[in-house]
Amino acid sequence: MVKADRSLSVSRVLLLGTLTIFLIPQCAPSVLAVDTAKAAPHVLHDSEMTVNPWYHDEKVLKAFRENVADAKNYIHREPNDPTNYLTRARAYLQLMLPKEALSDANAALALKPKDKRDLSDAHCYKGEALLQLKQYKSALNDLSNACALDAESGEAFYFCGMAKEMIGQLPEAIKDYEMARSLSFSPKGSQVDFSAFMNQLERKIKSNWHPPKSDMTKKAIVAFYVIRNGNISHIRIVKTSGAAVMDAGAISAVQQSSPFEPLPKGSLREVDIRFTFDYNAPGVGRSASAGPVTFLEKVMEKWDNAENAALKKLTDAKKGNDETAVYDAELKLAKIYTDRGRYPAAIDLYQSALHVLEKKPDKQLLYGKTLGHLAMVYSLQGKNAEAETEFKKSLGIVDKDSGYPSDPEVVEILKEYAKVLYKTKKVDEANKIYARLKK
Repeated sequence: MVKADRSLSVSRVLLLGTLTIFLIPQCAPSVLAVDTAKAAPHVLHDSEMTVNPWYHDEKVLKAFRENVADAKNYIHREPNDPTNYLTRARAYLQLMLPKEALSDANAALALKPKDKRDLSDAHCYKGEALLQLKQYKSALNDLSNACALDAESGEAFYFCGMAKEMIGQLPEAIKDYEMARSLSFSPKGSQVDFSAFMNQLERKIKSNWHPPKSDMTKKAIVAFYVIRNGNISHIRIVKTSGAAVMDAGAISAVQQSSPFEPLPKGSLREVDIRFTFDYNAPGVGRSASAGPVTFLEKVMEKWDNAENAALKKLTDAKKGNDETAVYDAELKLAKIYTDRGRYPAAIDLYQSALHVLEKKPDKQLLYGKTLGHLAMVYSLQGKNAEAETEFKKSLGIVDKDSGYPSDPEVVEILKEYAKVLYKTKKVDEANKIYARLKK
């Protein structure tokens, strides 16, 4: 058995912090390795054969156990977000817990992911779980679906090849392995060059980090996933600085930097990043004024109090079966979650409120504005197609005149819509909006 340690860790000094990106592998060597140097493409490398394609050493397994714990918390908070189940399914696969992985993959599929890549990954993880359970024909069905949904998923093609190999379809298996290799995903690990991606990530976080002045020696480590389209998820403090204001500043720097550039072609579904913010660099001594610290502390306290109040209001409204109070509390809480970067939870609340408001003719203005706020959250996630759809529906209700809108919320919705149009290269439409909004 060949044991391949394919984890990759690269550290860089970042202004006052250190960036470490852990590219935790999702699989290890294939049971079938193709010798492309020889004329016959079916020749195997005996030295590369293994009975466990999910092998990891203890250090990497520890990281996956932590991922399971993290994902459990996110699933509890946001049970309707399929990406949380996909994250845990991936970790379960590496821990060789196929029944648990299969359950999470099925849970993700039941939520009907709108993103084709998420849907592909759900089928891929289900197929991998079935491979571990030695249900090879069933595995092939899901893995084939995964390849059809995402033609750039080297992982899906790799495991599809493995399923075909297990049922004796060697020529077809070799083609899938070669496809995986062409996508920079090989039996010995991903060959993707992350240097350019890491450089832009480093620059963006640097530009958004504004540490409070302090003479204390403090470090905060923020962990988060970057998925293939550049959006982030599962952001959390994995090592606190001991000061809430410093932790908040570190979290804020990452949130404001998202989305990043898409991961390089051939990447895994997501990469796990640890970012260390170091608060004892030369020249960052604490000044006599603690103004910045006090301000940030007040902001965090204000957010926490507002969230707790909105949660209590929502709970009370549901207990009292007060429909109006329920959607009012949902809208307030959705706005708070948006400000705090908890986008899936905000979307769920907006959609719940919209379900009620669309049936109330006297609340059509509020319904239209809520559609606009939902569109903004989609935009923050980088889901421009969904954002554009909701913006159009919103403006069809709230924007009836051709002049400068009198309602500040409508102005905000128009501005954010124009930004999405620029992102989708609909420059003329965006320019018309901006021209109209010039006073």
